[in-house]
Amino acid sequence: MTNPALQDILTMLREGPLSLSAPPEESRAIFDAMFAEVPRPEGVHYEPGSVAGVDGLWVKPDNAPAGKAILYAHGGGYVIGSPDTYASTIGHLASFTGLYVFAPNYRKAPEHPYPAGPDDMLAAYLGLLEAGYAEVVVGGDSAGGGLTMSLLLSCAEMGIDMPAGAVLWSPWLNLACDTESHAFNEAHDPTLDAAGLHASRFHYVGEDIPEHDILNPLTADLSGLPPLLIQVGSIEILLDDATELAAEAGAAGVRVQLDIYPGMPHVFQSFHPALEASTEALQGTADFVKRCLGH
Repeated sequence: MTNPALQDILTMLREGPLSLSAPPEESRAIFDAMFAEVPRPEGVHYEPGSVAGVDGLWVKPDNAPAGKAILYAHGGGYVIGSPDTYASTIGHLASFTGLYVFAPNYRKAPEHPYPAGPDDMLAAYLGLLEAGYAEVVVGGDSAGGGLTMSLLLSCAEMGIDMPAGAVLWSPWLNLACDTESHAFNEAHDPTLDAAGLHASRFHYVGEDIPEHDILNPLTADLSGLPPLLIQVGSIEILLDDATELAAEAGAAGVRVQLDIYPGMPHVFQSFHPALEASTEALQGTADFVKRCLGH
């Protein structure tokens, strides 16, 4: 059965002006303009803030429990986007979970290439722990999913206490972009293409991908990681990034929940309340987070 709302969204994405292949200043301006008029949810409060010297945006629902928070890394190919452009999505995440969410405005490439982004995520995580947030769930979408895995693997490498859980929406984990879904979903994905991802990769790490595990989570030792929730749309070129992470993490003894949503595009959670699947995914995220935090 045709979903008119979904078809309208897919058409909008296909015909939209955003291209990650464009110069960063151009794609940033377009991306910011795309989200400028997106309404923010009611019932949550937005406050600019800083954690361990990393500026960002706090989203605070009423009656949130003390000592618990979500650290959320927005997407944008490590080049574009900000907590402000993601304010609606982050607001819905805070509303569904009932938790404080801190979204760091981590440094972007090409001005600040790797390891600036992972360094900012680690600093923000440690800052939350130091500030008294004893239970933290981390998460992110697209490149923010990559930063989420970078954080987990940095914690493992450095012997730092792990977050209570991790949420990955449409994560970009294979910087080489050579999985099978890049080929078989190229004609179906209305948001991402190989040229744009390769351009973003070049801005972030250069022509050659460093061999460090935090940049290559699909080949890293994933044992000891906290529970993972992975959500992805079936038409994404990043589909295999999600499914391969689930397989590798599961084989390493990590508790994994993989949810593949038929016909959904990249980071479809951001289209709540227009799409029923977006609402379902946000509720599923909230349920997972509550299980991780024991409430």
